[in-house]
Amino acid sequence: MKSGLKITIFVAAVVLITVSTKTQSQQPHRALTDTPGFTDLTLELDTHKQRFVQFEPIPITLRISNKTAKQLVGHNAIIFGSPYLNLYMLEENGQRRRMKHLTVESVLLGVNPITFEPDDSYSRTHLLTLSLGENFPQAGDYRIQGELSDLNSQEKITSNVVKIKISAPAGLDYAALDFLKNNVNASNFFTGVYRSNPGTVREFISRYEHSVYGDHAVFMLGEYYLANKDYEKALEQFSKLADKQDFVLAEKVSEHIKKIKENLGVMQ
Repeated sequence: MKSGLKITIFVAAVVLITVSTKTQSQQPHRALTDTPGFTDLTLELDTHKQRFVQFEPIPITLRISNKTAKQLVGHNAIIFGSPYLNLYMLEENGQRRRMKHLTVESVLLGVNPITFEPDDSYSRTHLLTLSLGENFPQAGDYRIQGELSDLNSQEKITSNVVKIKISAPAGLDYAALDFLKNNVNASNFFTGVYRSNPGTVREFISRYEHSVYGDHAVFMLGEYYLANKDYEKALEQFSKLADKQDFVLAEKVSEHIKKIKENLGVMQ
């Protein structure tokens, strides 16, 4: 699996990791053509788990790969904000509803075609944190599908369909969400736009660190301190997550801790 992107990206507040995943549900659709090309590539989508609580950030891993025995030409712009990538909600009536506002990032892409050798693959993991209340308005079952177009926006490939269940919060999770609804825009809280005012995040962590939302809030506060070069406070936050290998941003946590320790070593 390859993680490098042959694209030029200018972004603000990007949080991305590259991971290996397994397909969660039914096999992705692959168009059949006489000449292997873009539509012979395979697009896969995974959410790492199937059950979430309302307003909990949802990880979306996208992988594009060549599962044929021939060279294929395509691209790997599987990034939120890319004009080539869309996510859809599949409704009960068979209609597809495009999920809007996947990211607050400002993304400009200069994408070049790349050659996929047999078994080549690229993957990216994003956190779905924006407009959670709009995209998942109530507790219940949802089906998500990805779609990627070629650089000419003429050919498309669609992913497998992933089924997730959104549950209403209870107990500590209920109190945590009630705090967010009363103090911030809960639907967008985990986008990081509130990191410029960390007081609310600190108060949330002090009360609800052990809720389903707690680890994401700790990570968000750690990144705020890291961006402001307050390395000791950043390390304090990321250290809380260091042993949580099931946390979806565990790899990013390790990278941050390594960077912080290198900087503290230089400073000392």
